[in-house]
Amino acid sequence: MPESHQVLNEVVIDRGLYSGVCMVDIYCDDFFVTTVIGDGVIVATPTGSTAYAAATGASIVAPSVPCFIIAPICPHSLSFRPIMVPLNCVLKCKLHEDARGSGLISFDGRHRQDFTKDHVVEISASEYPIPCIDKEGSMPDWFNGLQNTLMWNKRSATQKPNEKK
Repeated sequence: MPESHQVLNEVVIDRGLYSGVCMVDIYCDDFFVTTVIGDGVIVATPTGSTAYAAATGASIVAPSVPCFIIAPICPHSLSFRPIMVPLNCVLKCKLHEDARGSGLISFDGRHRQDFTKDHVVEISASEYPIPCIDKEGSMPDWFNGLQNTLMWNKRSATQKPNEKK
């Protein structure tokens, strides 16, 4: 039986110690989407959108939005931007047939292991949703969390706009 992981934030496939680019093919419901050429790719949940995926320039996504975020890590193409796909699709990732090296895969930053041409990772929504307790309701809690934890769109009182003298 294949190895299975429950992931809350993200699955990361990266080039590891290999100095060349990583080439990862991505499929959505067995439809070929693209080949990621760069340092790797992150497949994140909305919960994980405030972590590593945000550092790649991906959008921060509300937890109530049912989606996966596909975010390239340092892509070789300037036009390759993070995208969101529906949560009900099944994503498959594997190294491209012309990939020169292997990579590494991790699940929420743990269980880091080799990712070779023999491997295919299948990513789908869990059948076990995580219940959350909201103090003020899901959206107010989420926005308060963004503002208080990430300082989203906040300026300190000591910062003043440029004034003309």
